[in-house]
Amino acid sequence: SGNWTLSGNELDISALNNGTLTVSATQADSAGNTSTATTTTISLDNQAPNALTITTPIETDGVVNAAEDGDVLIQGGGAESGATVTVSIDGVAKTTTADSSGNWTLSGNELDISALNNGTLTVSATQADSAGNTSTATTTTISLDNQAPDALTISTPIETDGIVNAAEDGDVLIQGSGAESGATVTVSIDGVAKTTTADSSGNWT
Repeated sequence: SGNWTLSGNELDISALNNGTLTVSATQADSAGNTSTATTTTISLDNQAPNALTITTPIETDGVVNAAEDGDVLIQGGGAESGATVTVSIDGVAKTTTADSSGNWTLSGNELDISALNNGTLTVSATQADSAGNTSTATTTTISLDNQAPDALTISTPIETDGIVNAAEDGDVLIQGSGAESGATVTVSIDGVAKTTTADSSGNWT
Protein backbone atom coordinates (compact mmCIF):
# COMPACT_ATOMS: atom_id res chain seq x y z
CA SER A 1 0.00 0.00 0.00
CA GLY A 2 3.06 2.23 0.01
CA ASN A 3 2.99 2.86 3.74
CA TRP A 4 6.24 2.72 5.67
CA THR A 5 7.43 2.90 9.27
CA LEU A 6 10.68 2.77 11.23
CA SER A 7 9.08 0.57 13.89
CA GLY A 8 11.86 -1.64 15.22
CA ASN A 9 14.48 0.58 13.59
CA GLU A 10 13.71 3.94 15.19
CA LEU A 11 16.02 6.98 15.08
CA ASP A 12 18.18 7.87 18.08
CA ILE A 13 18.61 11.66 18.11
CA SER A 14 19.57 11.97 21.78
CA ALA A 15 23.03 13.34 20.87
CA LEU A 16 21.74 16.17 18.65
CA ASN A 17 21.51 19.75 19.81
CA ASN A 18 18.21 20.99 21.16
CA GLY A 19 16.17 23.17 18.82
CA THR A 20 14.45 22.83 15.44
CA LEU A 21 15.51 19.80 13.43
CA THR A 22 14.72 18.83 9.84
CA VAL A 23 13.15 15.46 9.06
CA SER A 24 13.83 14.27 5.51
CA ALA A 25 12.49 11.19 3.71
CA THR A 26 13.39 9.83 0.29
CA GLN A 27 12.67 6.58 -1.53
CA ALA A 28 14.76 4.57 -3.96
CA ASP A 29 13.00 2.31 -6.44
CA SER A 30 14.18 -1.06 -7.69
CA ALA A 31 16.03 0.61 -10.55
CA GLY A 32 18.02 2.75 -8.15
CA ASN A 33 16.21 6.00 -8.87
CA THR A 34 15.82 8.27 -5.80
CA SER A 35 12.94 10.60 -5.18
CA THR A 36 13.24 14.20 -4.14
CA ALA A 37 13.26 14.66 -0.38
CA THR A 38 10.10 15.34 1.54
CA THR A 39 10.85 17.41 4.63
CA THR A 40 9.20 18.58 7.77
CA THR A 41 10.51 19.87 11.09
CA ILE A 42 10.40 18.79 14.69
CA SER A 43 11.65 20.46 17.84
CA LEU A 44 14.08 18.59 20.09
CA ASP A 45 13.84 19.46 23.78
CA ASN A 46 15.34 16.71 25.89
CA GLN A 47 16.75 18.87 28.68
CA ALA A 48 15.14 18.45 32.07
CA PRO A 49 13.96 21.72 33.64
CA ASN A 50 15.64 23.06 36.76
CA ALA A 51 14.78 21.82 40.21
CA LEU A 52 12.12 23.85 42.02
CA THR A 53 12.32 25.80 45.26
CA ILE A 54 9.89 25.14 48.12
CA THR A 55 8.94 27.98 50.44
CA THR A 56 9.70 27.07 54.05
CA PRO A 57 8.80 26.79 56.82
CA ILE A 58 5.57 25.10 55.72
CA GLU A 59 2.50 26.02 57.83
CA THR A 60 4.65 28.81 59.38
CA ASP A 61 6.50 26.46 61.78
CA GLY A 62 7.17 23.26 59.85
CA VAL A 63 4.66 21.37 61.99
CA VAL A 64 1.21 20.29 60.79
CA ASN A 65 -1.37 19.99 63.56
CA ALA A 66 -4.94 18.68 63.59
CA ALA A 67 -6.35 22.02 62.46
CA GLU A 68 -4.03 22.08 59.44
CA ASP A 69 -3.75 18.45 58.31
CA GLY A 70 -6.67 18.59 55.87
CA ASP A 71 -5.42 21.55 53.85
CA VAL A 72 -1.63 21.77 53.93
CA LEU A 73 -0.50 24.69 51.74
CA ILE A 74 2.74 24.21 49.78
CA GLN A 75 4.16 26.88 47.52
CA GLY A 76 7.43 27.84 45.86
CA GLY A 77 9.15 29.09 42.74
CA GLY A 78 11.76 28.30 40.10
CA ALA A 79 9.39 26.75 37.55
CA GLU A 80 9.14 27.42 33.85
CA SER A 81 6.15 29.54 32.89
CA GLY A 82 3.09 27.31 32.61
CA ALA A 83 4.91 24.18 33.80
CA THR A 84 2.97 21.46 35.57
CA VAL A 85 4.16 21.22 39.17
CA THR A 86 3.54 18.03 41.15
CA VAL A 87 3.79 18.21 44.93
CA SER A 88 3.57 15.21 47.21
CA ILE A 89 3.83 14.45 50.91
CA ASP A 90 4.69 10.80 51.50
CA GLY A 91 2.69 9.74 48.43
CA VAL A 92 -0.27 12.12 48.79
CA ALA A 93 0.03 14.24 45.64
CA LYS A 94 -1.52 17.28 43.97
CA THR A 95 -0.68 19.20 40.78
CA THR A 96 -0.77 22.88 39.95
CA THR A 97 0.42 25.19 37.16
CA ALA A 98 3.24 27.69 37.51
CA ASP A 99 2.47 31.33 36.73
CA SER A 100 4.35 33.47 34.19
CA SER A 101 7.02 34.28 36.80
CA GLY A 102 7.60 30.62 37.67
CA ASN A 103 5.87 30.83 41.04
CA TRP A 104 3.44 28.10 42.07
CA THR A 105 1.04 27.38 44.90
CA LEU A 106 -1.44 24.72 45.98
CA SER A 107 -3.81 27.40 47.27
CA GLY A 108 -7.30 26.07 46.58
CA ASN A 109 -5.94 22.58 46.01
CA GLU A 110 -4.19 21.88 49.30
CA LEU A 111 -2.99 18.46 50.44
CA ASP A 112 -4.99 16.35 52.89
CA ILE A 113 -2.50 14.35 54.96
CA SER A 114 -4.82 13.59 57.88
CA ALA A 115 -4.58 9.85 57.22
CA LEU A 116 -0.78 9.68 57.32
CA ASN A 117 1.15 8.50 60.35
CA ASN A 118 2.43 11.10 62.77
CA GLY A 119 6.12 11.91 62.55
CA THR A 120 8.55 13.31 59.99
CA LEU A 121 7.17 13.39 56.43
CA THR A 122 8.92 14.15 53.14
CA VAL A 123 7.63 16.94 50.89
CA SER A 124 8.64 16.54 47.23
CA ALA A 125 8.11 18.90 44.29
CA THR A 126 8.88 18.40 40.59
CA GLN A 127 8.04 20.26 37.41
CA ALA A 128 7.28 18.95 33.93
CA ASP A 129 7.92 21.28 31.00
CA SER A 130 5.83 21.59 27.85
CA ALA A 131 7.89 18.87 26.17
CA GLY A 132 7.18 16.43 29.00
CA ASN A 133 10.66 16.53 30.59
CA THR A 134 10.59 16.23 34.38
CA SER A 135 12.98 17.93 36.78
CA THR A 136 14.75 16.26 39.64
CA ALA A 137 12.78 16.38 42.86
CA THR A 138 13.27 19.10 45.43
CA THR A 139 12.56 17.81 48.92
CA THR A 140 12.11 19.10 52.43
CA THR A 141 10.53 17.69 55.58
CA ILE A 142 7.64 18.56 57.85
CA SER A 143 6.42 17.07 61.09
CA LEU A 144 2.85 15.79 61.37
CA ASP A 145 1.38 15.90 64.86
CA ASN A 146 -2.41 15.77 64.70
CA GLN A 147 -3.03 13.75 67.85
CA ALA A 148 -4.68 15.64 70.70
CA PRO A 149 -2.75 15.51 73.99
CA ASP A 150 -4.20 13.79 77.05
CA ALA A 151 -6.66 15.56 79.35
CA LEU A 152 -5.11 17.44 82.26
CA THR A 153 -5.59 16.94 85.95
CA ILE A 154 -6.52 19.86 88.21
CA SER A 155 -5.30 19.82 91.79
CA THR A 156 -8.24 20.12 94.18
CA PRO A 157 -9.60 21.49 96.32
CA ILE A 158 -8.83 24.90 94.82
CA GLU A 159 -7.99 27.56 97.43
CA THR A 160 -7.69 24.68 99.95
CA ASP A 161 -11.45 24.35 100.44
CA GLY A 162 -13.01 24.78 96.98
CA ILE A 163 -14.46 28.13 98.00
CA VAL A 164 -13.18 31.51 96.79
CA ASN A 165 -13.80 34.29 99.29
CA ALA A 166 -13.35 38.05 99.03
CA ALA A 167 -9.70 37.83 100.03
CA GLU A 168 -9.02 35.27 97.31
CA ASP A 169 -11.15 36.34 94.35
CA GLY A 170 -8.49 38.59 92.83
CA ASP A 171 -5.81 35.93 92.65
CA VAL A 172 -7.32 32.47 92.38
CA LEU A 173 -4.53 29.91 92.15
CA ILE A 174 -5.14 26.92 89.85
CA GLN A 175 -2.55 24.21 89.35
CA GLY A 176 -2.31 20.68 88.10
CA SER A 177 -0.36 18.16 86.07
CA GLY A 178 -0.56 15.76 83.13
CA ALA A 179 0.63 18.20 80.47
CA GLU A 180 3.27 17.60 77.83
CA SER A 181 6.57 19.29 78.61
CA GLY A 182 6.41 22.91 77.45
CA ALA A 183 2.73 22.69 76.51
CA THR A 184 0.58 25.83 76.70
CA VAL A 185 -2.09 25.34 79.35
CA THR A 186 -5.19 27.53 79.26
CA VAL A 187 -7.27 27.75 82.44
CA SER A 188 -10.61 29.54 82.58
CA ILE A 189 -13.34 30.12 85.12
CA ASP A 190 -16.61 30.96 83.39
CA GLY A 191 -14.79 32.62 80.51
CA VAL A 192 -12.13 34.44 82.54
CA ALA A 193 -8.95 32.85 81.17
CA LYS A 194 -5.22 32.76 81.69
CA THR A 195 -2.44 30.75 80.06
CA THR A 196 0.72 29.22 81.46
CA THR A 197 3.44 26.81 80.34
CA ALA A 198 3.91 23.30 81.70
CA ASP A 199 7.30 22.44 83.17
CA SER A 200 9.48 19.53 82.07
CA SER A 201 7.52 17.18 84.35
CA GLY A 202 4.15 18.25 82.96
CA ASN A 203 3.16 20.22 86.03
CA TRP A 204 1.60 23.64 85.65
CA THR A 205 0.41 26.47 87.81
